[in-house]
Amino acid sequence: MLKIIRLLLAVAAAVAIILFAVANRQPVDVSFWPTPFVTDMPLWGVFVIGLLVGVLVGGVASWLAGWKSRREGRQARRRVVALEAREQLRREEQARAEAQEVRQRRERSTALAHTGS
Repeated sequence: MLKIIRLLLAVAAAVAIILFAVANRQPVDVSFWPTPFVTDMPLWGVFVIGLLVGVLVGGVASWLAGWKSRREGRQARRRVVALEAREQLRREEQARAEAQEVRQRRERSTALAHTGS
């Protein structure tokens, strides 16, 4: 359901941008205050560039805000891997100890069988 809502919103935004671009084709002067450069662009181009810059700045800000969470996630993953490795070693040690105990019991029973006969 959420995917459908997102798709509908994206389609509505695309239609709005296209309608804005078609309705605002007249050129406007674009300049950046400290520089002497001036260029003519269609109004829709200024709008789309502003939109893209906003998306990029927002994405970078969001990425930077999530930095701490990503770092904690990586640390947690490393801890899980280390704990799993430690648990695997403990199981292997336990299996070796059990195998050793079985061998010792077998040897004792064999020794008792030989001394009893």
